[in-house]
Amino acid sequence: MSQPTANFDAAASGKPRVARDTKPPALGTLFAGIGLALARPRVWLPLTALVVLLGLVASYPVQDAAQGSFAHVAGFEQDRGLIDTGILPRWMFDDQGREDGGMGSPSALAPLMLLVSLLGVLFAGGWMEIALHRRKDHGLIAFLGGGGQHFFPFLRLWVVALAGYALCTWFVYGLPGDWLKEQLYPAGNPERASSESRVRWVDLIYSLVYLWGLLKVEIIIDLARANLVATGHRSAIAAVFRALGFWIKRWWACLVLVGGGLLIEAAVLFFAISLYDFLAFPLWALALLLPAARVILRGGRQAGLALYYQQVSDAGRRRPLQNAALLAEPIEDGSAWRG
Repeated sequence: MSQPTANFDAAASGKPRVARDTKPPALGTLFAGIGLALARPRVWLPLTALVVLLGLVASYPVQDAAQGSFAHVAGFEQDRGLIDTGILPRWMFDDQGREDGGMGSPSALAPLMLLVSLLGVLFAGGWMEIALHRRKDHGLIAFLGGGGQHFFPFLRLWVVALAGYALCTWFVYGLPGDWLKEQLYPAGNPERASSESRVRWVDLIYSLVYLWGLLKVEIIIDLARANLVATGHRSAIAAVFRALGFWIKRWWACLVLVGGGLLIEAAVLFFAISLYDFLAFPLWALALLLPAARVILRGGRQAGLALYYQQVSDAGRRRPLQNAALLAEPIEDGSAWRG
């Protein structure tokens, strides 16, 4: 009966049971999180309204500043539609931003971007708290209460995330990236490269490495958030180290879960554009449906990651001892333990 992987129940049942490392399905947990978010319209409907409102707050000043800067071309009726719809070359907006210090400049929109980022911290705490501890609550008050409960630990993680994004940016586009370009190009100048395709490939690889770094930082921060919600701890730095350990062990599953959520968002966006291009779907309807889909999918991704973290952690705590059968066997006469 003695097998190294049997547990204590083998002594009572006579049938050895093998300890298995339980691995919950990543995509299944993602869909569970999306279903959890979708089943709470009293949460995602107000969040969608807030997202649309913040988008309008950002778009109207930019549009007014742009129209004011290009009022001199208003007399050309054939171009009036381009001005009204906002279809203008990017360099025009760049020039306008340098010449006009109004709301159209990126620096003027920085407070709004900061507010949106902090709201994202609050919403992440709400989704993860609902997923792990308040499954019976469907109201907005419970959601915001869960977000407020974890806001300050998540805020410290937000600061850590900013440092991670800055480090990733410095690594790719700062001193290490510049040193690597000096090895790839003559005198480090892309204009002196042997071919344009070489420059394009290098830029593409730089962009992919940068995006991979940003995605990795986001996943680790979300895992640290899930750790804080699941365990009730408050230390952001300790949560980051625990998240790093979890990422090393389960990096593929985490990547599948988060990457699957991002691919679903991209598929929804492609489907919406197809509706508009081929079926003349009303633009105002897309302007309402796309923010709602993004709120649901992002919340579902965060809830699914928290569920996955908790399930893996619970499975690890329930895992039986490897040599339990040897410890449970009775001591036979003549053994080394005989008194």
